[in-house]
Amino acid sequence: MKSTRRGTVSFATASAVALATASAVALATAASSGCARTPVDSSWLFVVASDTVTVEEAAAHWDSFSPGELRVFEDSQDLKRDFVDAYSGMFLVRYELARRGFLDTPEFAMQREGTARIRMMNALQDSVLSSRTRSVSDEEIASFLADSGDFFGLTDSSTAHASARTRIGQSHAFAELDSLLTTIRESSPAEFRPPAIARFSAHFRGEAELEPGDTLITGPAGTWTAGRMLGELEFEASMHEVLPADSNWMADYSRLIVNRSILAAEFVRRYPSEADDLMGLATERAVETAAESLYRECVLDRVVVTDAMIDSVYQASPPPVEEKRSMVALMVPYDRIEEFEAARAAGTIESVVPAFENCYPEEIGVSPPMRRDQVPCGLGDSLFALSDTVSWIGPVPAGMDGDSVLIAARLAEVFPARIASREEVAPVITAEIRGRLAEARIEEWLAEIADSAGFAVNEPLLSSLPDDPGAWSDLCP
Repeated sequence: MKSTRRGTVSFATASAVALATASAVALATAASSGCARTPVDSSWLFVVASDTVTVEEAAAHWDSFSPGELRVFEDSQDLKRDFVDAYSGMFLVRYELARRGFLDTPEFAMQREGTARIRMMNALQDSVLSSRTRSVSDEEIASFLADSGDFFGLTDSSTAHASARTRIGQSHAFAELDSLLTTIRESSPAEFRPPAIARFSAHFRGEAELEPGDTLITGPAGTWTAGRMLGELEFEASMHEVLPADSNWMADYSRLIVNRSILAAEFVRRYPSEADDLMGLATERAVETAAESLYRECVLDRVVVTDAMIDSVYQASPPPVEEKRSMVALMVPYDRIEEFEAARAAGTIESVVPAFENCYPEEIGVSPPMRRDQVPCGLGDSLFALSDTVSWIGPVPAGMDGDSVLIAARLAEVFPARIASREEVAPVITAEIRGRLAEARIEEWLAEIADSAGFAVNEPLLSSLPDDPGAWSDLCP
């Protein structure tokens, strides 16, 4: 018996788990589409196209969740169903990514290549630094401290030795990496084509047409055409600002790309197994990015909130705004309490107010409007009981500086309870409507993919499993 039912899974579960954990499974090869099929083995839990997932695999996936990922399921009323919906949703998204060719695009390849290159370069730098730091001798440390210890402020004997080792190791590592780059560049030089790089930069200033096939760089590390460099810039822009219109910046960036490629290639040469692992992680990250793009295109971009929707929600239940009050508050040191109390008793307290420090910025002098529960130092009930702006409440401990300071306050202004205007609550209403529409759309979208992928759940098996997926691993041999 099979079923294609997708339970009523929350927006958070379907999107946050299905998409954010899309990289949890290696997706180096695309899932192929096919007809719905029911495996003979009764241990199968669900099927998506050519993928068959067993209870054992589902249990391992649940056990791999971090505490933060598990929190997504805290409010679940049907935990095992919601988990299966979320986990199968991941496979459905994978299937759709492959079916629509997202994993074959130049953008996907650039994301994977760029991420892997940076991670491999960083790993090589870390390896060299670790090796060079370990090899620093006691004689080098003693010489460094004698020559430069005072300059670097290394006078504490308990930390000077370790700090000196770190600085010397960094210096040696930098020298080794610089020598490595120089040697490789000299033995296998890259050819930079300044006119082509200048034309590429001019394109971003509106001074030239872009020629995608124009070659900017060639060498052992690869060939960069204008088209490929556009992809590099797009990837770089996802991390920090890029300035391709600046010809000097563009020339420096071209050299940076080559240096990154050289160091990444050296890491692959030295540590091929670790390089494979990093490439796998880079692939997962690229898949995750592609899934986010697919989600935006198929879900978020199709959600439209109209003014009529906002009006309807607002008119059905205009939200109330609670009464708020602002206050003037002073810091009263313990040694000046008598001075404050004497002025209050004499009715001259306003004359001494300037002698005490105001708790709020001088140019304002009063607090922002606050609800009763927002008033600090437990003064909420007292402030909301005041009917004038001349009576002072407190002083009470401020809860800072060892309780050496107290707070006294008076009412500044009352902001009566009222009905919120449409304009001020429109952003909140919009977000609520967008969330509901997105939840409905993601259910519809996943159902569409499920129909296309031949999705099936082994309902008898799911019904027989413990309600907590955390207990499923105990059932596996």
